Amino acid sequence: YFGEGIGIGLRKNDQALLEAFNQAIDAIRANGTYQKINAKYFDFDLFGE
Repeated sequence: YFGEGIGIGLRKNDQALLEAFNQAIDAIRANGTYQKINAKYFDFDLFGE
């Protein structure tokens, strides 16, 4: 229905957790860790094109 995609569930009102999660994702994307993990386990980019 929504097509290919990946989602993460977080507590709706936990802004601190959301910010920490987003900062962590930004950090691993910036330092190349995300690309290594993505290439090892998936045949598509989790963030899309």
